[in-house]
Amino acid sequence: MNKEIENRFLKHFESIKESSLNDKTIYKFEGDEFVDEDIFNNENSKDTSLHLDLLPQPFVGDVKNAKIIICSLNPGFDKENYNDEEYIKEHIKEQFSQDEHPSMFWLENDENIKNTGGAKWWRGKLNQKNKTASLVYNIAQEYNKENPDEKIEAVFEWLSKNMAAIELFPYHSKSFKKSLTNCKSTRIIRDYVHELIKNEENDKKLICFTRSFNLWGKDGKSVSDIADGKYVICAGSPRCVTFNVTKDLGKRILEYIGELTSDFKEPLN
Repeated sequence: MNKEIENRFLKHFESIKESSLNDKTIYKFEGDEFVDEDIFNNENSKDTSLHLDLLPQPFVGDVKNAKIIICSLNPGFDKENYNDEEYIKEHIKEQFSQDEHPSMFWLENDENIKNTGGAKWWRGKLNQKNKTASLVYNIAQEYNKENPDEKIEAVFEWLSKNMAAIELFPYHSKSFKKSLTNCKSTRIIRDYVHELIKNEENDKKLICFTRSFNLWGKDGKSVSDIADGKYVICAGSPRCVTFNVTKDLGKRILEYIGELTSDFKEPLN
């Protein structure tokens, strides 16, 4: 990894500017500017409206040390996000500096976090009800064939330390407005991820793109043009992110974790 790019990436997200709009505190990173019509208020409630009164989430997890990087579009929006932020606000702020090896907190075994929408989404995607398809269940089964359910939380704990998610656009909205990918934060995020791709053979990080392959691309090329299936993989559809192990993305992550653990012979710790 080019340290200059890594430092610029992390420095940009170390501090977040707080200001006031319509008696609400709003959050923006330095250099990100939006017009009023893009920002949610009571008179402007389009699906693409930005909820800047919620903390943005450019990444979750230990992006410097995580073995698996999930590249997605943006944090989305649900009205329950406002209630959920009471429990995760400090966790989100801890992500920005990356000083203390933050975990992908959505996967932690904490009842307050587990009841948030973000945790339910991630846990549901990684541990599907169909056990044949579930990534987490299949990993757990490698360690306890008699009773895999006993290993489920241990698998989530390992993933929380070794998986990170990076959003192309860090702000909350129900739907995404493509023109906003010109903001400074998105350019920095995209450059950082492409630097990861350049170093994938050395770093051996598995970089997974789940959506918006063209928007993640650079110089007129989609990231799908450079995906090799070894350490860079594009899989998914615009409407459905899945880690189903019978599909390309889930299958490759399962294989990769097997590689990291000597075919699941080394313990998850």
